Amino acid sequence: MRLLIVDPQGNGLDFAMRAQRAGHDVKLMVRQTEKTKHIGRGLVNVIDDYGPWVRWADLVFMTDNTRYTYNLDTQWLAEGVKIVGASIRTAAWEINRKLGMGVFKKNRH
Repeated sequence: MRLLIVDPQGNGLDFAMRAQRAGHDVKLMVRQTEKTKHIGRGLVNVIDDYGPWVRWADLVFMTDNTRYTYNLDTQWLAEGVKIVGASIRTAAWEINRKLGMGVFKKNRH
């Protein structure tokens, strides 16, 4: 499987390494800052921009709901790209406690 991990803060390195070890073709996009520019280099295939790789991937995994959520959710998910991770809607559940609790109440068994 071709796996693209969109990881603004570099928290998904362990997952990327495990997926690579399991035989998957992995690209890890870490937002390049002074704090993160070294993360994953030499361990996995680190890329600086996820855009050119979205259609390449069989699956896109987002490690959080921060910087890239809006673009991935509105552009790429709408085009049928398979994305696992937060969405605009699920981020709202987390940020707005009342809304999130309403989702829990509605879906409890």
